Amino acid sequence: MMMQMLAAGGLRPLTDGARPADGQNERGYFEHSAVKGLRRDASFLGEARGRAVKIIAQLLPFVPRSPNRNYRACLRTPRGRPRA
Repeated sequence: MMMQMLAAGGLRPLTDGARPADGQNERGYFEHSAVKGLRRDASFLGEARGRAVKIIAQLLPFVPRSPNRNYRACLRTPRGRPRA
């Protein structure tokens, strides 16, 4: 839902379409399979500039730190209620 809200607000999501819509999520999944390998390779983040990327909390420590990059995170509570 968070990624759908960001997309509706004009922020393009970085997605590869590998996981199609289904009965659990009829609008589709806003995911990119490269995120799963973030521990080993973060090069895909170069194409994510100015876009929304869905990254699970456990992988956030592997997002490279750089003075040339700014990140903004949207976190949600375990119950799924968004918070900033």
